[in-house]
Amino acid sequence: AMQELVFDPLGMQATTFDFTRAMAGNHASPHARDADGNNVPIGLGIQRNAIPGRPDGGAWSNVADMLRYVQMELAAGVLPDGARYIGTAALQERIKQQVATGHDTGYGMGLKLDRSLGILVVNHGGGETGYRSDMVWLPEHDVGAVILTNADSGTGLRYPFRRRLLELLFDGKPEAEENVAVQSHRLKQADAVEREALRAQAVPVRPGTLAVRYRNNALGDIVVTHEGTATWFDFGGWRSKIIARKAEGGTTLVTVSPGVDGFEFLLAGDSGARTLTLVDAQHRYVFTPAE
Repeated sequence: AMQELVFDPLGMQATTFDFTRAMAGNHASPHARDADGNNVPIGLGIQRNAIPGRPDGGAWSNVADMLRYVQMELAAGVLPDGARYIGTAALQERIKQQVATGHDTGYGMGLKLDRSLGILVVNHGGGETGYRSDMVWLPEHDVGAVILTNADSGTGLRYPFRRRLLELLFDGKPEAEENVAVQSHRLKQADAVEREALRAQAVPVRPGTLAVRYRNNALGDIVVTHEGTATWFDFGGWRSKIIARKAEGGTTLVTVSPGVDGFEFLLAGDSGARTLTLVDAQHRYVFTPAE
């Protein structure tokens, strides 16, 4: 449906949800910070996690294709050849504020709205592991822009990018460059604090504590391996080194490899029959030994 109703009519020929096609073509490798705070390339296997969420996210695209979408928005639903793609009223309805997120900011229908600088700025960002993006347009001034980055730290570029666009268009006070430095410093500080907290709380994973394989009917298997003193969880499409730390109710095992850090499993139960429980905002996934 996305191909027939969106990508084809807008001429977005490079845009696809087909993971195999994307990997076979020219694409940027994702990056994330390692334990020392350095941006390093990460594996592409984790990108398959986006597949069940389509079309909410996970499309592979480029700047030229994304600008074709932005151009349609600025043209009030008319394509470059003069054909109408969608009604103007429908597009206008999407930039009516539905939820306030601040004094001069809000959320429309799938779009973020910002009038904090006295000009309506419409935008929406995207993110997958190792990638961050943003598209922005000014409906009242017929200007739009897109930024795609291939690192988690690209988050810190999105607002300064919008700010710099406005500075250039309206001869604004040059703050964007300084904002980039500030955002970068804050991200590095937050990463350093989190890494130090993990190191301080880490406890050894004792031999025999974990089964070789765990299984959950919804999420599949986790294979546990040991490489020297390090313990790894292999989830099939991707793997991560883990660190153990004490927590209320037992021990938690946290993934710490670049790009896939932060998944936390509670290890509980008697020795030899311990389960791993992954908790997200709404669900609890219990993995049981499957040796």
